[in-house]
This record gives sequence, structure tokens and C-alpha cells, in this order.
Amino acid sequence: MKRSSKSSFFRLNILLFVFLLGTRVTTTEFAGLVSLDTCIWGPLNSKAQVRGETIVLTGDVIVPEGITLTILPGTKVKSQTITNENITPNNLFAGLELNVSGSLLALGTPEEPISFSGYSSIKGSWQGLFSASGVLKLKNVIIEAANQGVFVSGGTLEITDCVIRQNKTGITLMGWQNSSINNCLISDNIDGIACASTSTLISNNTISNNDIGIHIMYGESGPSIINNHFENNRSFHIVNLATCNIIAYPNFWDRAIDSLGSMLYDGYSEPEVGLIIYLEDNN
Repeated sequence: MKRSSKSSFFRLNILLFVFLLGTRVTTTEFAGLVSLDTCIWGPLNSKAQVRGETIVLTGDVIVPEGITLTILPGTKVKSQTITNENITPNNLFAGLELNVSGSLLALGTPEEPISFSGYSSIKGSWQGLFSASGVLKLKNVIIEAANQGVFVSGGTLEITDCVIRQNKTGITLMGWQNSSINNCLISDNIDGIACASTSTLISNNTISNNDIGIHIMYGESGPSIINNHFENNRSFHIVNLATCNIIAYPNFWDRAIDSLGSMLYDGYSEPEVGLIIYLEDNN
């Protein structure tokens, strides 16, 4: 009887050891220039060139012009917290960034989303995704803990079915670009969306629990804001500091229209800027 119990004990431990060995989390580190040999990232069981249960960014990543970085469904990308004050064309921010001059295709699925985050959950623990002239197409992607989850100042941006949460600024749009933000959850950021001099389409999103939902910082043009749900933003749903009026109807608000004014900051509070048109007949 004792021998049988001892034998069972050893078999149990061997099986446990094999189980843990087979399910251990493996990480792959990456930094620097993406090339034709390293331009497909994916989970450990995929056929990607760069594979890992977690792909760890240990320094800035640059996607040069002419290169497309494809990230496969289920990929987890985590950034170390690194500060580099030596600003160069390939290092535009002090925090760790993924800088796209070519293209970034991160197309997850509802069952296997792609995630970008920092090792720390503190907002701003890494810089985020940046593009001045490239193409960013994000679908079913989660972006967390960045200084600016996505920062675009040119090129093309398509964000669909994504979760942008717990960043300092969720999405920043500066100047001209061909951009759209559709059917996303943008939540628990300081600024959900910050933009200036851009005519992007912001539609069908839930914009909730940010300090400011949409912050239009300046400029002579602004976004079109339609069919979004604004819920529980702390200071304002929308701030308009541009000189133009902003069309913001129809949308769904968390309060009655006659009490909405306290959640909108525009020319009624600062006469030199434009208004926020939130009803078809209030212009």
C-alpha cells in the first residue's frame, strides 16, 4: 500500500512537470529595424518569422518605407519601460515607440485579438504606435498603458473594432491624414481622442470614462463625430478649441439634451473658437 502511494505520487509529479513544460510562456525580444526577414510577427504556434507567446520590445522598432509589418491574430506585444532622450528621426519620443514609415497591418479577430501594452500597467509606460507618413490598419487590437496609444501626423489610419484604454492619450491625430475610427471602445484614458487640423471620421464608437472624450486642440478644420455613445467622461465629452464649428450629430449622450451643455466646451465658453453642433437645428 505504501509502495503504491509513493509510485502514484511520483507519477503525479512527472505529469505535472510535463504539463508545466508544455504550457510554459515563452518570450521573444525585438528592437530596431524591421526587414523582409522579420516582417511577420505571430504567436508561438504560427508560421511567423518572429514568434513568441509574448513579443517583447526592448527598444524602438522602426518599420521603414517599403516594408509591411504584419502582425497575426493572437499576438501579444509588450514594451519595456525605456526612456531615451536622444531624439533622432528614428526616435522621435523619449518613450519606446513603434515607428511606421511603411505599413503596419495588425488584423486580429474577436476570438484572437492582437494586444500592445507595457510591462507596467501605468499610463505612459511606453510611447505607443507612431506614423508620420505610413499606413496603419488596426482591427480587433487592444492598446493599453501608452503615452499616446496611436499618434498619426500623416498617411493613412484605419482603426476598427479596437479597444483603446488606460493610456494618457488614446489616439492623437495631427494635421492631414486619411483616417477613420470606427466601432471602437475608447475608455479610461486622459484624452480619449486628441486632434488638431484634421477632418477624420469618428463614428459608431463608445467613448467612456475618459477625462475628455474628444479634445480638438486647435486648427481650422475638425473631425466629423457621428453615431458615437458618450458615457461617463469626467470633465467633458467634447472640447472644441478649433476656429471652425464641429458637427457632432447624431450621437448618443448619457444625459438629456437640455443638460448636455455642461459636458461640451466650445465658443459659448471661449468666444474666439467654434461651436459644437450637437443638434441638426442648433446652428
